[in-house]
Amino acid sequence: MGASALTGPQEERLRALRRDYAAKLPERIRKLAEGVEAVFSDAHGQPPRPRLEELFHQAHRLSGSAAIFGFEEVRSAAQGLEDLLLSFLEEGEDDDRRVALIGRLELLRSALLADPEAAAEARANGLQAKAAGIAERSGIAGRSARRGGRPAGRRRAR
Repeated sequence: MGASALTGPQEERLRALRRDYAAKLPERIRKLAEGVEAVFSDAHGQPPRPRLEELFHQAHRLSGSAAIFGFEEVRSAAQGLEDLLLSFLEEGEDDDRRVALIGRLELLRSALLADPEAAAEARANGLQAKAAGIAERSGIAGRSARRGGRPAGRRRAR
């Protein structure tokens, strides 16, 4: 049995849910990034396993929810962070992973700029300036602009 098209009220409800998700997204990313930075701020020693597991699950939930609501850049960046946190859990600490972690956090923060709706919420919450600087340094801002501000694979609504 094939899927039926959404009705007008269903489409509007879905758009409202996406807007609500977009409004909360900058804060979710900020909290996750701050949590990761706090755990890894100690230059020596393995971060506590329970806290790493908590951060891993936060990244996993962010990746999944971003996928559901069509925030592909956020999904991809959160999944990369999730994978890296899993490697810390399975293989332990090393300097290369710490450096990679910084890059993953920058990608996650920059992912806010890849979707116009999320970027607007980030601006409203005062987070865009920090994300824009990170995106510029990582080269993400140029890729997003070349696509007209839309994540890869997404089409403009008609």
